[in-house]
Amino acid sequence: MKTLSKALLAAAAIAFTGMAQGTLITQLEDATNGGGFFAAVSFQNNGANTVTVTADIADPINVGLSKGDILGIWFDLDNFSTLSGQPTFGGSTTVLNYNFSENTVGSSLGANVNLNGSGASNWDLAVEVGQNGNTGGFIQTLSFDVIIAGLNETHFLGQRLGMRVQSIAGASDFDAGSSKLLGVNTVTVPEPGALLLFGLGLFGLGLTRTRTEEKHNKTKNTNNSHCDHKPITAPQTARPADSHAIAA
Repeated sequence: MKTLSKALLAAAAIAFTGMAQGTLITQLEDATNGGGFFAAVSFQNNGANTVTVTADIADPINVGLSKGDILGIWFDLDNFSTLSGQPTFGGSTTVLNYNFSENTVGSSLGANVNLNGSGASNWDLAVEVGQNGNTGGFIQTLSFDVIIAGLNETHFLGQRLGMRVQSIAGASDFDAGSSKLLGVNTVTVPEPGALLLFGLGLFGLGLTRTRTEEKHNKTKNTNNSHCDHKPITAPQTARPADSHAIAA
């Protein structure tokens, strides 16, 4: 029974880990207006060769923000040589345009979709997702899939990230109407499966310790039950009176 329980726990942990996905999170900050405007971007594996990119500038990331429009995002990719072919895109947000080439993508995708003045150039991938409110309204949160042969979330780890935002209004700590943001992806959120394995390990250690203590206490109590009783002695019989009493 103990062996079966351990096998079931191990199988459940392995199955859950196989389905779990880690997440990389980047915080970007304004690089051209003195800071104070922020964005959060996450990367998550979503099947073979696919990473889901999610970007957010809405309150509470920028407290009080009532309007803002994400126009474009720039990426560097680690181990670029392990990727092959051109990217395709999916997900809920439409990618309008892109440039993809190792260390040669410029800071502009045309019109206002640029990082000019940020000092950042020579990117690997840039995507256009908005046109200053003209396409899809004002975008404060978005999500799209990047699909490239060989791609996974580790290609983004430790790499630069840029973002262009316009039509900013209402942000309590930022007065400018537009922002060009930069950041480096350095935060990794552990996979839920890894946390589950860690938790199951602690549970297993606790369970083993509890059972060991119970067995030890049972053995101790059994030994004590043999030692606590006093030895049984036969009752003493009264000595009969001496029939040869000495005469007075």
